[in-house]
Amino acid sequence: MPNSEISISSLSPREMEVMALLGKGYRSAHVATLLQISPKTVSAHCTSIRFKLRIADLNGLIHFAIAHQNL
Repeated sequence: MPNSEISISSLSPREMEVMALLGKGYRSAHVATLLQISPKTVSAHCTSIRFKLRIADLNGLIHFAIAHQNL
């Protein structure tokens, strides 16, 4: 598990929004609708978040997002 304090501070505000919605259980398509962006943009944000937090896959990102909902 990455050092959440250092890693999360590197996320953009939009990446934080995407991660928060994933942590609340929304699927990527619904995140796109809520944020009025394309599903491809959500996917790009997820890829960027995973890179910055050193998370291997989307499942790992979702677990991380759930565990860090209050940040």
